[in-house]
Amino acid sequence: MSIYVIGDIQGCFNSFKLLLDIIKFDKTKDMLWLTGDIINRGPDSDKMLQWAYDNQNNIKLVLGNHDIHTIAVYYGVRKQAKDDTLDKLLNLPNIDDLINWLRSQPLIYQEDNNLMVHAGIPPQLSITQINKYAKNISDKISGDKDKGNVIKALEHIFSNQSSTDIYTINALTRMRHCNKSGELDLKYKGPDIINNKYKAWFLWEQDPSFKNIKIFFGHWAALSDAPEYQDIINNNKFFPLDTGCVWGKKLTAIRLEDYKIFSVNLIN
Repeated sequence: MSIYVIGDIQGCFNSFKLLLDIIKFDKTKDMLWLTGDIINRGPDSDKMLQWAYDNQNNIKLVLGNHDIHTIAVYYGVRKQAKDDTLDKLLNLPNIDDLINWLRSQPLIYQEDNNLMVHAGIPPQLSITQINKYAKNISDKISGDKDKGNVIKALEHIFSNQSSTDIYTINALTRMRHCNKSGELDLKYKGPDIINNKYKAWFLWEQDPSFKNIKIFFGHWAALSDAPEYQDIINNNKFFPLDTGCVWGKKLTAIRLEDYKIFSVNLIN
């Protein structure tokens, strides 16, 4: 059995299927870990989410910001943005089942010493703390069958209030830069170091509970073209896997057993 961790797919279903051919994915024994943002911006979010749903026994998925945004659009909490490509998905006849499944996915997944998250882990939090905070949000989004309660939870997440839930969802699904105490800078998206106060989250010393943990993440496509981070990335501790497929670049997978990288170009 092999486990492959795949970066942000964002509806680029043809590239995803080619990548599965390249890695010779075998449903009878292999597993896929998907770093979130499997839908939106690309052309085939409907096909991608349907594939994930149909093959849910072969995948582990963590939610990314685009996945949560899609859930919120479905519930009427948010409107589609001008760059969204969700119409075909939202008009599928089984969209209720797909969204119910999607909202049941976690924000963090850990197996042994391997941890997957969409954006990153705040440096000031321990594994116990971040798992507790993430589970609390997941329970609110997925655990309640009452539509009104789900909408209430989503409205809070996307509000301008200050709370542990809002901080956690922003950190796990949107974070790139933060300060030593975990304060987020969500405006700057460039790969270069801003200043001594705000740095890429993985440049700060993490809580000791992460000492032996390898972190696989997506969200930050610009890292693949950032030479200043290569020493950090190549230390077998942090594995950024968003290589910008939806922006015309590549879709990338890494095999956990030997860290071998597989990539394919965007296919429209």
